[in-house]
Amino acid sequence: MLLAGGIALLAAEAYIASYGLLFAAGLALILLGGSMLFDRPDVSDLDVDFWSVLVPAVAGLGVFGGLVVYAVGRILGRPQTAGVGELLGMVGTAATALGPEGTVFVRGEYWRAKATEPVAVKERVEVVSVRGLELTVRRAPHEG
Repeated sequence: MLLAGGIALLAAEAYIASYGLLFAAGLALILLGGSMLFDRPDVSDLDVDFWSVLVPAVAGLGVFGGLVVYAVGRILGRPQTAGVGELLGMVGTAATALGPEGTVFVRGEYWRAKATEPVAVKERVEVVSVRGLELTVRRAPHEG
């Protein structure tokens, strides 16, 4: 039960913001349960040393878990790289003349678009808004 409770606390750390308290309690329960698991002289003469086997194994689990939490935290902290929010402000090119409707090439994809003003073929456009699968674009400001 202690081992299962420790594993449950390790998993709960992913869903509850306890700032590592649940993770530490889970490691402590695994240590306690592991010491009881192998200290059974009535069942077997197997004896596992607490300091040379269990502590390094649980410490390794703790380091691995900490690295996973650190890596996932870095990924979750990054800005969004997909979806509608990313398209706003992106610059592409007009694949067809927009007067006011046509096709634009943005982020490696062709999109139906409606322009706020007439746009010639191969002219740079900037995405103003997204409605369903249609972009609203305007002429992109000149670089310089």
